[in-house]
Amino acid sequence: MTINKLNNSQTNIFQEALPDISIIVPVYNTDKFIDKCLTALRHQTHKNIEIIVINDGSTDNSKEIIEIHQQEDYRIKLFNQTNSGPATSRNLGLSNAVGKYVMFCDSDDWFELNMCELMLNKITTENVDLVMCDSIFHFEDGHNRTTGDIESHKLKTIGRIKLVDTNRADIFVVLWNKIFKNEIIKKYQIRFPDGYEFDDNSFLYQYLSISNCVFGFEKKLYNYKFRPGTLMANLDHNKKYIHNIKSLEHTLNFILSNDIKNNLNFISKICHKQLYWVSRELNEQSRLMFWNKFKMDIIPKLSEKIILSSLVLSAIEKSDFNLVNKIILQNSDIIKKSIYKITYYKKVSSYNKTKYYLLGLQVFKTTFYPNIKKYYFFGILFFLSKF
Repeated sequence: MTINKLNNSQTNIFQEALPDISIIVPVYNTDKFIDKCLTALRHQTHKNIEIIVINDGSTDNSKEIIEIHQQEDYRIKLFNQTNSGPATSRNLGLSNAVGKYVMFCDSDDWFELNMCELMLNKITTENVDLVMCDSIFHFEDGHNRTTGDIESHKLKTIGRIKLVDTNRADIFVVLWNKIFKNEIIKKYQIRFPDGYEFDDNSFLYQYLSISNCVFGFEKKLYNYKFRPGTLMANLDHNKKYIHNIKSLEHTLNFILSNDIKNNLNFISKICHKQLYWVSRELNEQSRLMFWNKFKMDIIPKLSEKIILSSLVLSAIEKSDFNLVNKIILQNSDIIKKSIYKITYYKKVSSYNKTKYYLLGLQVFKTTFYPNIKKYYFFGILFFLSKF
């Protein structure tokens, strides 16, 4: 693609007004990809944007390539820092973002040319706090992503969704397919956990905890590259569980310090998601260290009501790690409930399935995504709701 400078009349118009969108791009040693990424951003059909690029101590030619683009386009703002990780880079970007809305782009990916235009139109016309789109996938030789992992990156939440305590944690926690309101970010000082991975999880959960409504836009606008050797794939087991704990701690501190109401189910769900996902990634030794660290750092932040409502959280509090291991391997949590003095058991799966047992028999099941819910009675679908 040929790179063209903005002409003087365009430059004067956009310099007089604040940008509609600030796009934050952390860069670390991606000189093979950054040219395509910045070219796509510069050629967006919506022109009133700023492109905030943070060079995170790259040792390849990334900085030189960015500087060439910066000379051609005044909308690119380059910040250089010593290598500190993507969380610190994104926080630096947020501190310098003056746009009404904020978007993120990984430096090895790229936007479709009309992504900013369509996402901006959706978030304004739908009057929601967040819009997310679908993605186009590209695969490099040697990538090690599973089919399940690839499927999880597809947009499953379509249309307008009113956020409540029970569905906030079901929004897929990636940054790159979303547009955010900067006024919310600034008002609540939402930030990434400096120096740790899983930072996108923490940022999204913080933002969702104070959001009212989101919109799933069934349009493929982001180009996501699956490639080997990514930062998350290279994290060793010990770092993986420590980073997870610190990210979760950062999230809980935000929710609790802002006294966000009706957060019991939300907090319980994000704890479960982190427990299941990380535990299944770790070897046995690291898993035990992770659960001990979880008990020391996370359990004290949870209310007794949250802990007692969950078998896995109760087991961690009691250091019953044999039971924790059994629950994790079954990929579900068993919650004891009662109604009219009748005791029943609720089995919650991390894949949004909930099963209800009475006298050892499964009598009821629900499958749930934020905008569709199916109800089964003795294995037969009898009701479906969309909202």
